Amino acid sequence: MKRTVKVLLIFLIFILAIASSSLAEPLGFGFVNARDVALRGVMGGTIMDRLPKGTCVWIRDVRMDRAGKKWYEINAKAGVNEDGTEKEHTGWMRAEFIDAGDSLWREVESVAASDAGMLALRTDGTVEQAGQSGENAGQDLRGWAKVLSDIQQVGVCANGQSCYAVGRDGTCYHSADDGENHTERIYTAGGKQRVWEITTDYQLKTGDSTLNWIYPEDLGPEQLSHVTAVADNASRLLLLTDDGRVFAAGWQQDGEEEPEPDWEKWTDVVSLEAASCRFTEDGEVRSACAAVRKDGTVLAAPMELSDLIGSWTDMAKIVIGENWALGLKRDGTVLSAGMAGANPPDVSGWSDIMDLGTGRDYCVGVKSSGSLVFAGDHVF
Repeated sequence: MKRTVKVLLIFLIFILAIASSSLAEPLGFGFVNARDVALRGVMGGTIMDRLPKGTCVWIRDVRMDRAGKKWYEINAKAGVNEDGTEKEHTGWMRAEFIDAGDSLWREVESVAASDAGMLALRTDGTVEQAGQSGENAGQDLRGWAKVLSDIQQVGVCANGQSCYAVGRDGTCYHSADDGENHTERIYTAGGKQRVWEITTDYQLKTGDSTLNWIYPEDLGPEQLSHVTAVADNASRLLLLTDDGRVFAAGWQQDGEEEPEPDWEKWTDVVSLEAASCRFTEDGEVRSACAAVRKDGTVLAAPMELSDLIGSWTDMAKIVIGENWALGLKRDGTVLSAGMAGANPPDVSGWSDIMDLGTGRDYCVGVKSSGSLVFAGDHVF
């Protein structure tokens, strides 16, 4: 009898240990769904602070306590310190007070990600935004995204602080650093959208900046009427046309200029990416770009990036963060390559992925079911 009780006690301890252990990979972005939810140092511990409804959190881990309650380990920004900086919060919250996972990220068809956060476009044309885009702007930008409807494309600008969405009627909604909503009608031709304003003398404008064409140096209205995608980084804005060509424009840069890729050879392109990367541990952030051709091969610049991912084949899309590059293969799996000694998030188990996005310290994949998977550790 005593032996049976002992065995049962050991078994119970084992079950409790499993219940209190990590349940799954981190779930990524979520939102507090109630007023003044308690944040604790440990599960069930002393209350350290309270987060208001609507606060965007990054879920780092999920566990069950001994009572069978689910908890999320989170970090977030909410409130302001005495010196005017935003308060950073790290701790544990009851999972029932956070909208996340499949309850929030459902029926998604594409994503656009940046260092600050992401936009998710749903199949019904609505948009959800998550992250921290500028000081005290996280909740404002979520409100901006939630009023959008009938959207066909979403994107983020290179600085990660502003977002855009293109409606099916050709209207471009742009959210600037101030968190306010700016709208303007953009040109359409043959059903194709031009996200950025193009002046009558064929100058390309983004905000208050005017760019100069690098390749080709003189563009006509017919060429500009067939733009299907836009990508930008700190020094370049790239346009992809419906015949697979890439056009490049640039801002005036101080100091030594980086060598230009041979844009004439960037042909038969179906997917385009531009970002800023750190190729050495103590080096400055430099401009980078990549493209996928119809045959699934990859074009990349500068040479450091080409050496990392130029041999990838059977690809559908490339995305680049400051510290790594990720590639979506046609079979729905994902490859990764770290730069400057950085370890990219573990995406080796990802499958059935149909779209991909990345920031500096996290990445997100869209599954064919419309749900999202996350990897990494977002630092607001």
